This record gives sequence, structure tokens and C-alpha cells, in this order.
Amino acid sequence: MRMSSVLIWGMLGFSLASAQTYHSEWYEQSWQEFLSHPRMKDSIDLENLNLALLDAAIFHMSNRIRSENNRSELRFDPALGRVAAFHASAMAKHDFVSHFNRHNWLYSTLSKRSARFHARALSENVASAFLFNYT
Repeated sequence: MRMSSVLIWGMLGFSLASAQTYHSEWYEQSWQEFLSHPRMKDSIDLENLNLALLDAAIFHMSNRIRSENNRSELRFDPALGRVAAFHASAMAKHDFVSHFNRHNWLYSTLSKRSARFHARALSENVASAFLFNYT
């Protein structure tokens, strides 16, 4: 029997976009429904990125690729998303990219950050990329 996958979803950009509106309904849709949304035809304005929409798009494209490869689709968990966004925010605030947060001992590791969820397995992707030249 296959267990459903749950994703701790929160990219760095999403946490930095906390002032933007979070649309939980974007995560309640299937990837097919999400990709048929009229906003998917919008051009990406690099001067005014909708990072919440971009986060949802990455989530659904991940599920599309999983589906096409006969893998179970990920489910979005808002509480786990907040945990991931918290860590991403800490990385941005303290200028580090790591699984370990030396600035907050209570939430220093993935196990500590997600302890209340009693997960059978944990995984976290941490990466940095430079999309923009701010100089």
C-alpha cells in the first residue's frame, strides 16, 4: 500500500512575499485545474513578481511531473508550509543557506521544526539561485 506524499512546501521567495495574498484555494485544486486558471496565461513581470502564485505554480508543476511518472501527487499542508516559510524567512533574514539554523536553537533542525507533525519521514530542499542583478 502506498502512502500519500505530503510536502513541506515553502520556497524562499514565498516567505519573502508574506505581504502578498496567500491563496489556499490554489493548493486545493488539481494541477490540471490550476494550469487552466486564467492567471496562467499572464506574462511574468520581473519588476513585480507574484511570488505566492509562482510558489503555487512550482507546486502544481511538481505534481504534474510526478503524475506523468506514475508517482503519487503531493498534498499541500498549510501548517507545514508555514514551518518551511519560517525557515526560509530565517535564511533570508540572517543571510545563510543551510538545513541548520544556528540563529534559533528551538527550530535549528528540520526535525525540531516539524516535530509536532509526527512524520514518518522528513525531507527538505534548500537552495539558492540568483535570478536578478540588484546592482
